[in-house]
Amino acid sequence: MNLFDKAKQPGEPPEEQVTGTMPESDPAEQATDETGGTDNPAYMKAKELVLSKLYEEGLSEGLLKAIKSSPDLASGLAEQAQVVLSVADDNTGGSIPDELYMMFGIEMLGEVAEIAKAGGLPVNSTVIAAASQKFITNVVDDLGGDTTQVKAAMAQMDPAQVGKAIDSTGA
Repeated sequence: MNLFDKAKQPGEPPEEQVTGTMPESDPAEQATDETGGTDNPAYMKAKELVLSKLYEEGLSEGLLKAIKSSPDLASGLAEQAQVVLSVADDNTGGSIPDELYMMFGIEMLGEVAEIAKAGGLPVNSTVIAAASQKFITNVVDDLGGDTTQVKAAMAQMDPAQVGKAIDSTGA
């Protein structure tokens, strides 16, 4: 009987078992190495799929048009990054690990920003910071999370200041 089975039984809480060995983990959970988890096979497969759809299948042109028709650049970037995230999630059967989902989305936001910049739109670090704020809030909302705290935290961050911080790191 393992620790979880004991926890399901009524009565005394189970005593912790110390074995001196590391517990086995699911490969999808092995995302805490120095690469930040981007070497996870499901993450890499989703990224390859998105990049193929954007560049080989030509979907970047439609994405650029959608950004240009958006009321403001930051919103357009955030909305299209959500579309890309959704396409990746749908086309991989939801295989992007939960703990990497937001990181994948932020990476896709960066890809969307590069497409917009290459398309002649005035993308800078301040716009990316504002788009990141919108994107994170929207994804949390889409996942059914309470955005109250996220919105409060985001409201305390001035996109111009975040943009300056991004510029100072050379990102």
